[in-house]
Amino acid sequence: MELLTTTDMTQAAASMRALLVLAARRRLHMTRTKTVKLLYLADLRSVEADSAARSGVLWRWWHYGPYCRSLRDIENKLVADGALDRELRRLSPYVSETVLTASPHTTEIPPQSAELAPFIDAELAAHGRKTAKELTVLAYATPPMQTAKKYDEQGLVLLFDDRPDPDRDFALGRYKRHADSEAFLASVEARI
Repeated sequence: MELLTTTDMTQAAASMRALLVLAARRRLHMTRTKTVKLLYLADLRSVEADSAARSGVLWRWWHYGPYCRSLRDIENKLVADGALDRELRRLSPYVSETVLTASPHTTEIPPQSAELAPFIDAELAAHGRKTAKELTVLAYATPPMQTAKKYDEQGLVLLFDDRPDPDRDFALGRYKRHADSEAFLASVEARI
């Protein structure tokens, strides 16, 4: 499996679109937060099944859980292209939610997301009716998030396999460069 070092915008867009098409088929209410968390959980389910993340998203621990800043750009592009509809709903004077739905003419799953679609559908069946808050709690409890929280580093890349790989981890910025190799090795050993 090739190491993902940046989000594949085309694959991630296809994955988001597939999730919303499948959610529409199940008549599920989808917010932006639910979409992100369910896509993350589908990726995690895919890795557990065959060691391959398929969404194209480079997940990071960001503010409140697994996230990728590129997802907002992807959402904007899908809305501009007419593949998604987006509605901001005011729930109270201080609370709002962004509802995402597949456009009525968007009924097919993109071919690029065919391998991820069964994992998305399984997550929707298991957790699609949960609230955004419940999904956030579920996502926080996953091993990649627990590892990131342990290191207490915002922006840390979430690795779905828990096997240490110092070369990969260093390349992704999980370790700091030190002036001497002993200090570097000590930082690696402290995290393993």
